[in-house]
Amino acid sequence: MRPNLRPARRRVRRSAARRRRPDVANLTARNGRLSAHITRLEQRLSENLGQAAWEASGISAPADIDTLTHRATELEQQVLDLHAELVERGEDLAAARAANRELTAQRAADRAIASRPGACCDVWSAAPSAL
Repeated sequence: MRPNLRPARRRVRRSAARRRRPDVANLTARNGRLSAHITRLEQRLSENLGQAAWEASGISAPADIDTLTHRATELEQQVLDLHAELVERGEDLAAARAANRELTAQRAADRAIASRPGACCDVWSAAPSAL
């Protein structure tokens, strides 16, 4: 008679799925960041192509307006980059806070076990002949 392996396989599948959850969450967040970055790059490419076509047409604006427009574009890109960095740091902070909560809860549980009546004496009462 063959042993029934189905419950063991289910447990393996469930534990594997639990291990993949953080990876899926991280990859989803990374996909979001990459998508936003691609959108910014597409916008910059569009602006650069438009600027090149405008200059090639011969009806471009005077040089000082071009310089100011270019500087404004650089500053807008800097704002977008800083915003992306801020979002990433916010995610890192949230992860650190979650880890801190887990450690605090674990420490509280350890203290609760240690503060049980007689917990400090369990070691001594378990093996009186060893002393």
